[in-house]
Amino acid sequence: MFGSGSQGTCEECPKNFFKEETGDALGCTACPAGAVTGATGSKSKDECVCPNNTMELSDEACVCRKGYFGTGAEGNCGECPNGTYKDEKGDALGCDPCPAGAASRTGSTTRDQCSCPDGTVLLDDACVCTKGFYGSGDDGTCIECPLGYFKDAEGDSLACTPCEDLLGTGASTLQVAATTQDSCVCRSAFYRDDDGQCQPCPMGASCNGGPLQSIRLEPGYWRFKEDSSRLHKCELQRGEHICQGSAGSADPHGAGLAQHGEELCREGHTGVLCWECKEDFGKRLGICRSCGSTSGVVAMAFVYTVIGVLVLLLMIWFLVTQNLNRAVSWAKTDYSGHS
Repeated sequence: MFGSGSQGTCEECPKNFFKEETGDALGCTACPAGAVTGATGSKSKDECVCPNNTMELSDEACVCRKGYFGTGAEGNCGECPNGTYKDEKGDALGCDPCPAGAASRTGSTTRDQCSCPDGTVLLDDACVCTKGFYGSGDDGTCIECPLGYFKDAEGDSLACTPCEDLLGTGASTLQVAATTQDSCVCRSAFYRDDDGQCQPCPMGASCNGGPLQSIRLEPGYWRFKEDSSRLHKCELQRGEHICQGSAGSADPHGAGLAQHGEELCREGHTGVLCWECKEDFGKRLGICRSCGSTSGVVAMAFVYTVIGVLVLLLMIWFLVTQNLNRAVSWAKTDYSGHS
C-alpha cells in the first residue's frame, strides 16, 4: 500500500504495480514493461507476469519467447512461420530462416527442427539430393534414380550414372534409387563375363545375369567346360534328346544343375555331344540302352520273329503260286495235244 499511514491515507497499489516494503510512499513501483498483475495491492515483483504464453520476463520487460518474434512489451509476439525458427528469447523483427529447401513447423525453437523433404539431406547450409536421388534439393525436386542408374554421393545433380557405362549393354539395377555401383547387375538374357561385363546369353541357354557357370543349357545343347560360352547342338535321335540340358540332368557331384560334359547327357550316354555309350550300354536306334535290360531285347526279338514269319509266309505263297501256274500251263498244253 502507498500513502501516509499517520494521516490514514494508505491505498492499495493499483493493477500492474507493486510495493515490497512497509512504509509511507508517494506511489508503487510499476511492473516491468508489458507485465501485469492479477489484482490490486501486489506486494512483490514476482506477482508481475507477462499476459500470455508468447512472452516471458527478462530483466525489466516482457520479451518474446523462443519460437516467437515481435515486441513483448507491446504484447504482439507472433509464432515463427513455417521454414523459420528462433532459438533465443527476446524481441526481434523476425525469425531465422531454415537452410535452403528445409521446412519447419510454426513456432520452431531450434535449427534441428528444420527438416529436409524426402529424397534430400541437410548438407552444410542447404538441403541437397541424397544418394540415389537426383535433381535440386533447394526446389524440392529430387527424384529417384530409375532402374539401371545409381548415384553414390549426396548433392544436387542433373542425372544419375547409368549402369551400362560400367557393365555395358544389358546392365541394370534390381530396384530404383540405387546408391552404389555395386547395385548394378546384368539383366536376364545376359551373363557376366570374367571382366565383369554383361554379355548376351548364347543360343541354346537361358541366363539370369550371373556368371557363365550359372547359365542353364536347354535340351539339345552341350559344352566342354562350365565356363565356356560356346554351345554345341546335339543330334536328335528318333525325336529324343541325348543331350538333355541342365534341367533334365543331374550333377553327379550334387553341386547343382548340370553344366558341362557328361553331366548334360541322357542316361547311358557319354563323350563329345553325348554320342558314345557308357560301359554296359549298347546303342539301339540311336539311343544307348542298358545291356542288362530285357524289355528291349524281348521287344526286338518279337519284332524280328514277326518279320521272319511274314517273310516265310510270303515265300510259301510265292512258291505255291508259282507251282499252280506251272500246273495250269501243263494242263493247257496236254489238252491242246490230244485235241
